[in-house]
Amino acid sequence: METGLQAILEHLGVEDPELLENTPKRWAQSLEELLKGRLEKAPNLRCFKSKAGTGDMIVKAGLRAVSLCPHHCLPYLLEADFAYIPQGSLVVGISKPGRLLSWVASRFTLQEEIGPLFLQEFQKQVNPLGSIIVLRGLHLCEGIRGSKQNNSVTVTVASKGLFTKEESCKREFWRLLEGAHNFSKFSL
Repeated sequence: METGLQAILEHLGVEDPELLENTPKRWAQSLEELLKGRLEKAPNLRCFKSKAGTGDMIVKAGLRAVSLCPHHCLPYLLEADFAYIPQGSLVVGISKPGRLLSWVASRFTLQEEIGPLFLQEFQKQVNPLGSIIVLRGLHLCEGIRGSKQNNSVTVTVASKGLFTKEESCKREFWRLLEGAHNFSKFSL
């Protein structure tokens, strides 16, 4: 991999010996880090029994991840809002949706595939009554080349269970997100 990038850099006219020697190593390490999800098992989505558990909706807003466009090998930045309705009193650990999103995103994949893959793994491990994810992506392949639309955001939505069957669940999700996004203007 490093030899290939060194040849590309030379073809592009790079002559600096330090860049020709070290940039391919750094690039290969970066790529391995960005694509590690394809080599790792899915994170364990550990559940806990909640004393207050009533099966009410739980929302995680503002999750973030980075993925790589399979067409251009350029990164895109993701922000996600996610909700699920637990079966009874079992709730997933608070950090687990973020870990799952990072795992799903760390591979060459289309944004349109991340939501369904995320929900498939979440449903398999947690078995909620329903789940939904909204992904907003800022794609560098569109922002720094081609149409150069560097403020254009792509939005995708995927849902399972009650969020697919019950319109009232989706409405409640969107209502709760409004409040979450107002709160997220504050930072810790």
